[in-house]
Amino acid sequence: MTPREIDCVRELCRGQSNNDIAATLFLEPSMVKTHLSNAMSKTGARGRVQLVIWAFRSGLVDS
Repeated sequence: MTPREIDCVRELCRGQSNNDIAATLFLEPSMVKTHLSNAMSKTGARGRVQLVIWAFRSGLVDS
């Protein structure tokens, strides 16, 4: 996963929306969507919730 994809996943795990993530990371909302979609493809997650679960289980974020 790219560093930017990881940043987006970490913000997602904090409960942020795409627009909130975009504002925090100085990105366009469409880029956030692309980064999260790429992260889902790379992890095999079928949705945002599964991506968050993967992030916690893999140790990408702490509980």
